[in-house]
Amino acid sequence: MSKKKKNRNRPYRQTAPGATAQRAAEAGAAVPQDRLQQAEATGGTLVTDYKGFHIEVTSDDLDDYEAMSKLTQSVPGPFLEIVFPDERERARFLRECCADENGKVRFTLAVQAAMEIFEALGMGN
Repeated sequence: MSKKKKNRNRPYRQTAPGATAQRAAEAGAAVPQDRLQQAEATGGTLVTDYKGFHIEVTSDDLDDYEAMSKLTQSVPGPFLEIVFPDERERARFLRECCADENGKVRFTLAVQAAMEIFEALGMGN
């Protein structure tokens, strides 16, 4: 009697978009709210307030491969340029939110602030 080999080359079965959420809702499970996907679907804007700064960003602006990949590598510059397109506003943000007690803008504080904004916009997991 021979053992049947598993076909490891079988293509990955992908579900239709929203199918998992629909099945979860039918089963009575709480469905997480993804504000980024909702904004993408409606062409809307993501809005948050962070330490006195009002932030409004479109989902299209955030759909930037370079900026998002840099942010995942702890390089906040391109992401902050999207969030604060005005250079003066970005400089004020860095001075007020990312500077130590001596006034020096700290890279670690800028990374932390960028990640907090990322999550406040509903993009974090």
